[in-house]
Amino acid sequence: MALLYEKGEHVARSQQEATVWFRKAAEQNHREAQIGLATQYFLGRGVPRDYKEAAQWYERAAEQGDEASAYIVGSLYEKGDGVEQDYPRAWYWYSRAASGGEPAAVMKAREMREKLPR
Repeated sequence: MALLYEKGEHVARSQQEATVWFRKAAEQNHREAQIGLATQYFLGRGVPRDYKEAAQWYERAAEQGDEASAYIVGSLYEKGDGVEQDYPRAWYWYSRAASGGEPAAVMKAREMREKLPR
């Protein structure tokens, strides 16, 4: 339902209604819905922009193995957007994202490793 409302297919387009349906599925640990809900908060689509809320949902999706979400979580920890800036956690999430071989994630994991205390 969330995707139908998000795109306006067979129903009137409504980002607010899409967010309601993303949340219902996300709370039941549906990974794609967690990503969708996080994105709604990250972009401020259907809800006020809220990086803290976005970070929580992206992290839940990343914990279920979504590498793109892990990359975003790494970026949030690197910059301190919605979470406290934390280079070790940024390195951890970039490393998780890099496990699939994505070149950008591999580079960010290396970059973060250099910033870690020795």
